[in-house]
Amino acid sequence: TKPKLEYRFVPSQTKLKFYGVSNAQIASTIRYSIYGNDDFIFRENAESYDIRIELAQDFKNNLNAFKNMLVSSQKGMIAISELGEVKQVPTISEIKRRDKHRIIQISGYLAKGTAGAVQAELTPKIEALNFDKNYHYYYSGNAEMQAESQKEVQKAILLAIMFTYMILAAIMNSFLHPFTISTSVITAVSGVVLFMFLTNSSVNVASMLGMIMLVGLVVNAPILLLDEAIKRIAQGKDIVIALWESVAEKLRAIIMTSVAVIFGILPQLWDSEMTKSSMGAVLIGGMIASLIFTFILTPVLFYYLEKFRQWLGGKKA
Repeated sequence: TKPKLEYRFVPSQTKLKFYGVSNAQIASTIRYSIYGNDDFIFRENAESYDIRIELAQDFKNNLNAFKNMLVSSQKGMIAISELGEVKQVPTISEIKRRDKHRIIQISGYLAKGTAGAVQAELTPKIEALNFDKNYHYYYSGNAEMQAESQKEVQKAILLAIMFTYMILAAIMNSFLHPFTISTSVITAVSGVVLFMFLTNSSVNVASMLGMIMLVGLVVNAPILLLDEAIKRIAQGKDIVIALWESVAEKLRAIIMTSVAVIFGILPQLWDSEMTKSSMGAVLIGGMIASLIFTFILTPVLFYYLEKFRQWLGGKKA
């Protein structure tokens, strides 16, 4: 096949110096005219839209229109054809490779929505093409970077849970009760999923970073409750009585701290940037679930694990 034709501009340095125009100025003018300039943003109903300003396709394919493209100079507006030579020449063939494999790259831009949602819609349609054995496809660009970021954030979440458990085990001198406290992270996930569904928030890097922050926040309430219960049990009180007295003692403090965190994050839900609003949804949903399960599930787990610890200790004795 014959190579496609392209318009090529060769500047004259003498003319550029005479008119006071730089190569970078001409290059930016041509680039913005052909590929567009998306520095401007239109916002409506908490949604952001990039505004791309470029020449219409008819003018891009017109040699005379390209020659008459105007550039600002020290002597006024001037056509680029006066600053050099504009000619139509065959394009240089380009073969793209990645990891030593020849590739065909298809670029696309999101007008609305998230990369994950668009990928979920595109994948079944691409799979239906039934590629030959030696052909395959993959997502690159922002989608690839987002997938890598999600993997790293998931590792960070696991490390945060592990370090939290290890620190609690060292402080409380027990391997059982830190597990009871750490289950608040699992219960918080249910609140995260429900609240993100209700607020129509997307799963992105910011929301996963919110999960890391949530690990350190949701353990505070169980720590306050169980630390008081352990002290009362050490004084010789029954487990059930110790739990009831601990709840009565720490109920107000736990509610006040949790509500303060929730109301402090609440303004993020109405932020125009989806990343901040999704992070706010994660933190608020997790804190609400943690507040509820702290008084429902945590005491039950603590009761059975403490019974098991006492039984194990008596058996060793």
